[in-house]
Amino acid sequence: MPSQVIWMMILTISVCAIILSAAIGDPPLLMFMTGAVSLGLALIAIRDYRNLESEGATRGQLSASTARHMGLIWAWGGLGLLVSYGLLLPKTWHEWPVFFGGFAAAAVACLIFAATLTRDEELGRKDDAMINLGRYLTIAQLLGMLATLIGICIDPDKRLLSDARPDWVANNIFVAGAIALTAVSAYALMRTRQTEA
Repeated sequence: MPSQVIWMMILTISVCAIILSAAIGDPPLLMFMTGAVSLGLALIAIRDYRNLESEGATRGQLSASTARHMGLIWAWGGLGLLVSYGLLLPKTWHEWPVFFGGFAAAAVACLIFAATLTRDEELGRKDDAMINLGRYLTIAQLLGMLATLIGICIDPDKRLLSDARPDWVANNIFVAGAIALTAVSAYALMRTRQTEA
């Protein structure tokens, strides 16, 4: 089954699960669904990377695939926030538009980066500067996601299994997205280092 079809299925199912969990106020269900989605998104990205690598893909193609999957993960998180706080819980957590904007900007940046690398590959151009920029951005993202996970874990106000605070849906989306982005970033960096060694 093509990755695009799997992505659409995961997005549809996960957004429906977020709607259901938020509407009935069920934090454990939301945690389970977002956790399963983050695992699925990471596994799809890693599988595609491995398939490309086994086919002898160039560094540009591998970087484009990684950036594309990162963009889709950011888009998934933004869509989850939009559905939850824009439609279901509009007056509960007032900071959601800022985070939605950040997620949307990160998604667009990743997808544009992936499209640029793909276009260069199709035209037979090798842009080492872009590929290196992608690597540095991946390192920055990995560090940022680790900091996010640590911050949520040590902040006593951040609760994943309680709907007592208005940001409970967002916290689950943040954790799930950060786990997926950490896995994708770490795998890509690890494979790049092994290939260059």
